[in-house]
Parts: sequence; structure tokens; C-alpha cells
Amino acid sequence: MGNAAAPSEPSWLAQARGWIGLHERAGKAAEASILDFYADAGHEGVTDDAVPWCAAFVGACLARCGVRPSGSLRARSYLEWGEAIGDERPGAIVVLSRGASPTLGHVGFLVASDERRVRLLGGNQGDRVSIMWFSRRRVLGMRWPSQNVGVAVDSSFDTALAHVLVLEGGYTDDPRDPGGPTQSGITLATLAADRGIVLDARTRPRLLATLKALTPAEIAGLYRRRYWQVARCPRIPAPLALMHFDCAVNQGPARAARLLQHAVGAEADGEIGPQTIAAAQRADPLTAIERYAALRRDAYRALTSFPRFGRGWLARVDKTRHAALALIPTTTSPTQETRPMPTKPQTQSPKWWGQSFTIWGIVITALTAVLPSLGPVLGLEISAELATAIGRELTNLVQGGGGLLGTLIAIYGRLRAEGPLIRKRLSVRL
Repeated sequence: MGNAAAPSEPSWLAQARGWIGLHERAGKAAEASILDFYADAGHEGVTDDAVPWCAAFVGACLARCGVRPSGSLRARSYLEWGEAIGDERPGAIVVLSRGASPTLGHVGFLVASDERRVRLLGGNQGDRVSIMWFSRRRVLGMRWPSQNVGVAVDSSFDTALAHVLVLEGGYTDDPRDPGGPTQSGITLATLAADRGIVLDARTRPRLLATLKALTPAEIAGLYRRRYWQVARCPRIPAPLALMHFDCAVNQGPARAARLLQHAVGAEADGEIGPQTIAAAQRADPLTAIERYAALRRDAYRALTSFPRFGRGWLARVDKTRHAALALIPTTTSPTQETRPMPTKPQTQSPKWWGQSFTIWGIVITALTAVLPSLGPVLGLEISAELATAIGRELTNLVQGGGGLLGTLIAIYGRLRAEGPLIRKRLSVRL
């Protein structure tokens, strides 16, 4: 989509060229990419692409390249943004009047000019992103980013990029790597596509030299344009966005789109639209990250090169999973606080064994159930008078009831026992 960017063009103009041809949808349905322009320009609440979006397009292109936009959807807000310039350089932000109204206007990026006209690349030009000529008499001002504009703050991107750069390392040229020469994870083919240059034998030496000489700012800008924005990471919660961004870098934005959709339960059509973003925003981050990590592992294992690179790939997933989980907010409500359960004291004063229900239960059981059998062996005799007085039935009652009572007392005593037993001298006088 769009025209190739000249090597000298600023990054935001290259970003804008990539959207040439995008147009509003007919009917009530809004174009998702245009809604993203509003969001990236600082107005996520806009849900209708009928709202004028020329300033949203300029703001989104700037923000996606790390430049802070005006923050307004008014075209004329850019008259107070950045600094005025006298030369007509490509990429300059041009503000035009619109009719006789002192408040309405139009804004776009300068592509070319002549004595009577300026040629702008802008959004909402014929309800689409296009390049058109406008009368020079309508020009209200030309602006360029300045120090007071600063850099767009995106802590989620900064965190995700720092993670990826640690994993990617510096410049490599592993002959076993199908990606070829790589600088901080950026391949020669990716650089060529970003610069709008065809990679062939003629352009390869110059592109290779450019790749090796990339500055940290250029690397960050390329990652933002080619992966962070393409993968729709700004619209995804930060913990899940980190996992998704790393997947887009290492496994490609197209595969990452489908893996994200599977992870959050959206239709896996490969297009990250409003439904996928909504599913990602309401998904439990812990569950989504765990699913995404498992899906990435499965995708790696399906590759023919897994035996050679698989260990490193799986380690990358584990590290990214850990980093993503660390970004999940940890808040505990008062009702969720855990209170220690009361426990029995670990140390107690010992008690005399004669105070133990357990011991007495065992004694009674032995006397009533065992003694009648062992009496003759031990030389104990029951007198005729006593036998007559008690009677056989009473003896049976005592044996049965005493045995049952002793057993119950033993069980009860063991259940309520709280401390160890000690020995104590007991004297019995007959």
C-alpha cells in the first residue's frame, strides 16, 4: 500500500506513505485503522470515522515515530506546535485554511511544491489517505518538530523494546540463520522494506553498511513502525502487549496476530480489529499470557529448524513470559487479605498420666475384657460368696459394658489429648 519513501524523508512521512489508499467505510461500520489514528493521536474515545480525521492522521503518524503530536483533533492546533520553518522540506506539517471560517482547517505532510501549489500527503483527503495538490493561498503555516515538542511518552513500548533488545543482542551474521545479517534483531530485508528500497545485489552493500551504522534512535523508530504499531500493541494491555510484541519481532506480525487471537479467544482471521482488541482488553492477563506462551512454543516446535534453534527459542518464550507476568498489577483488596489461622501451641506443660482419659480407657478395657481370662493363670480366685452375689449375668454385663465403655473413653481421650504424658509414682494399697 502506498509509494516508496525516499531515503532522506523523515520517519513520520515514511509512516504516512504506508497508509496511502486507506479510506472510510461506507455505512455505519467504522474503519478500524482510522479509529486507531484517533486513539494514537490521544482521542481513543472516538468511535466514528465520520469525525474529521486529518489531524488524527498527522498526530498518529508522529506518535508512531516517537514524536509528541499536538494532542488535538483540530487542524489549526498545529499552528502552535513545533516551530515555524521558512524552507519547504519534505515531511513538513502544513496547515491550510478551509473556507472563510477562522477555526476550520486542514493539515497534512508536505511532499512537493511549486510556485502556486503545495502537494500534501494527508488523511481525510477525499475520505481517504492520499496525495493531493492544494492552492498555496490556503497555506497558514509550515511547522517542524522542535525541542519543546519532545518525544512521545510510551512507557509500554520502551519496556517492551528494552526486553527485545536484550534478547536480540548486537550485530550478527550467522550463516545458519535464514534471516542473514541482523542488527539488534533487525534484518537486512526489514531495513530495506522500511526504507522502501528493493534488496538486490546492487543495493545490498549500501544497505548492509546502513544496517551496521543504525543508531539507537533509528532502531527504536524502526521497531515502533514495523512491529509495535503493525501488531496493534498500543491498543493491548501492557503485559500482553510485551508478549505479543516479542512474538511479532521473532515470529512475524502475521503469525503473532493469529496467536494473539487464539490466546484471547477471538476469531483467528489474522486481522487485529476492534473485536480482537476488545477481547484482549477484557481477557484475564495471566491466563492470556500463559496461553500465548504455550502457543508460541507449539509454533516453534512445528518448524523444521527447531532441532537447531529450538532450545534458544523456548528460552526466549520463558524469559518473555516472566517479563510479561511481572507487568501485571498486583493489588489486594481488604477482603482478600489472608489472615493466619489460629494454631495450637507447640509447647505445653506436661501432665500426669493419671489425668489422661486415654490411659484410663485402656485400663478399664483390660480389667473387664482381659482379666477374667488371665485370672486363673495369675492365681487369682473369685470366692463362692462373691460369685453368688454378683452372678453370672452381672459378670457378663460388666464385661460387655466395661469393654465398650473403656473403648469409648480411650477414643475420646485421644481426641482431646493436647500434651505429652509424664511418669508419676502411684501407690496402691490392698
